[in-house]
Order: sequence, then C-alpha cells, then structure tokens
Amino acid sequence: MTPDNEEFLARAMLKNNPYSSVHLNREHWAKDLEELRQKNPYLGETRVIPRDVIAQMLAEGRIQSEKQGVATLRKWTARDWYDYGVSEDTGWLTPEGIAHFIEKYPC
Repeated sequence: MTPDNEEFLARAMLKNNPYSSVHLNREHWAKDLEELRQKNPYLGETRVIPRDVIAQMLAEGRIQSEKQGVATLRKWTARDWYDYGVSEDTGWLTPEGIAHFIEKYPC
C-alpha cells in the first residue's frame, strides 16, 4: 500500500468511536480520548469499519485488492497500533495507534 493510501486508511480509522462495545475500560478511554481530542479536532464519534474503508479504496481504484488493506492492518497490529476481535478488518486503533497517526498525519 502506498503512503497516500495508508494515510487515507489511517485518517478514516481516526474517526472510530472508542466507546464501541469492544472497549471494556470506558473510563480509561474517555480520559485518553479527551486528551487526544484537544490535540486533534477531527477525531469523531462515528464508527468507521476498516472493511468499509478498504471497499471504498478498492472502488476508487486506490488499491488493486482488498488484501492490500488487510496486509496494512496486520502490520499495524504487529506494531500495537491496531486491534480486533473476531475479524481483522472490523477492528479499531489502539491508543498507541491513535497517538502515532495523529503525530504522523496532523490536521
């Protein structure tokens, strides 16, 4: 995946809602999210699923195969920037991943 496409996926994932049911420690997330929102105003409340972003990238011709998007998610998982429950392409960014991508792709 090209750096532009990684940025596209990362920015979409930053819109994830950390209050989804998969996050068990909501007080911890609420504190972290508030601190991150002060640094990054585009953190949203909507739930963005990587599968949908990858499908959009495929439809727009940004990538040739959904495997490219999933491979990027696997790299992020290995770096502790991304986590998932049952399916690799329905996960969320970790606090470390959010912090990394806010620093890498500032507003």
